Amino acid sequence: MSGHRPPAALRPHKLAARTPAPLDPRIASALAAPLPTAVDRSLPPPMDQGQTSSCSAHALVKAIEIVTGYRGSPRDLYYSAGLLEGDTSDDGRELVDCLTAAATSGIAPFAGPTPDGRNSDVTPENVQDVPTPQDYFYRREFDLGRASIDPRGDHVSDLCAATLAAGGVIYLGTQIGNAFEELQGAVVAQPDPANDPSGGGHALALTGYRTMPDGSRQWRVENSWGEAFDEAGECWASTAWLAACWELHPVLEAGAPDPYPAGERGAGLLDAVLVAVDRAIVAGEHDVQAVVNAILARFA
Repeated sequence: MSGHRPPAALRPHKLAARTPAPLDPRIASALAAPLPTAVDRSLPPPMDQGQTSSCSAHALVKAIEIVTGYRGSPRDLYYSAGLLEGDTSDDGRELVDCLTAAATSGIAPFAGPTPDGRNSDVTPENVQDVPTPQDYFYRREFDLGRASIDPRGDHVSDLCAATLAAGGVIYLGTQIGNAFEELQGAVVAQPDPANDPSGGGHALALTGYRTMPDGSRQWRVENSWGEAFDEAGECWASTAWLAACWELHPVLEAGAPDPYPAGERGAGLLDAVLVAVDRAIVAGEHDVQAVVNAILARFA
């Protein structure tokens, strides 16, 4: 599949590693008890980013949906994270910026499928579109915490298994290349060579694991390339593949409650403009007048 990310030679990887932070106490609690031999938190159908570089938004939206049941908009999250980076073009996003945008700007409800039938609401044509009044007004914030797991740590397998056992999902960034893209059937993903000329940064969701007879674990990974990828959009990966990731972020928080119960939302023009301007300022959008003009144009 082409278009999911530019070749590594064209731009540096955007998924830079972070310094690990203290773990969520729920992970520690799960780690203190016997871990189950298998966990499966996958949620079909898989997302499909199409010919865009929006994997980081798709992976986090899916992780949040699995954990909270809220189906958010990858397009809206991709735009908000771009504002934080000062670039809303289709050039990928850092995982930390997607996490920050989810907590501070919130995520609008899913607005798919796309015109070509993909399980997404991102297209090459709309990645820089200013969010609609409805997007701003119906956004929900998800403070997912600041914890991360060190992929190079001695206990990465147990920590990831404990996260899944505690009801969470792992939001991850890694290097992939041809070997990963061409996975089929029973083949288990292994680390891609760092010097693979086809390699580049990619974000995915770790949704489960299984324990092998020798005690090692294999990991269920959900991609955002639609159902054509490997086993209906998912694959199995080795612990060596997991340990080679750049970033591992537990997604556990239930998320902020919806402050607007059904039937109590004011969807008038003034409400939409005020909320949109407020959100734009919080998100760091400097050209507030452009946001207001776009909102007014939609109500013209």
